[in-house]
Amino acid sequence: MQQTISTVAEITKKIESGRKLLLAGDEDALRQLPKGDWIAGTIPYFISGEEGGMVSREMICSTDISDYVTDIEIATYDANSLARVYSEGPKHGFSFIIIPASSQTHLSFALNGPNYKDFGIRPLIGWVAGVHLSDLGKKTPKVVNGRTGEVLEDAALVLQAQLPLNKVAEIGIVNLFEFEFLTGTAAEIISVTNIDRRPIGSGKPGVITQQLCAAYRKLAAETGAPIK
Repeated sequence: MQQTISTVAEITKKIESGRKLLLAGDEDALRQLPKGDWIAGTIPYFISGEEGGMVSREMICSTDISDYVTDIEIATYDANSLARVYSEGPKHGFSFIIIPASSQTHLSFALNGPNYKDFGIRPLIGWVAGVHLSDLGKKTPKVVNGRTGEVLEDAALVLQAQLPLNKVAEIGIVNLFEFEFLTGTAAEIISVTNIDRRPIGSGKPGVITQQLCAAYRKLAAETGAPIK
């Protein structure tokens, strides 16, 4: 799937050409987009291959799934109906969910998700919408239904994607040790080069770890509050 960091004008062209998109961006940028086959969540923080970690209120992160799916539906769930999110997912495809952070819907999913019918049987992936750190307490995270134009702060949006018969959706689990790093509040991101004095791989920090460290430090330098 193709992921890009694009301007509002560039995303508008994609929407108007009928592309099926998963979007992330600042609320003001998302509100400028025309209706179409897309869902979005608010967040101005991105990681790109070219820029590394970046913050932008004007740009939009886009994942184009058009060439991989045959059809999509967009469903809305609140805290009371979210239990159906797995069972109502496509039988041959996957669902992509965006939930506003700290909403009642978010809390319901966090507490009850493993107990939902068909949990783990039908593929569901997604992320949690947020806001710029300077907007905490001033704005709320939101999701946007591209087909209707609705902007919601206490509901999950789910894009249900049908796949071709010769394609199958699989969800993998990321093993931190394969990427040779650990995270922590004080340590930030540190490489893991050995366990019990036994080297992992070459015994040196891996490329992905170095890229993540650089992206994190750049983001922290641009947006973090200094400790005095």
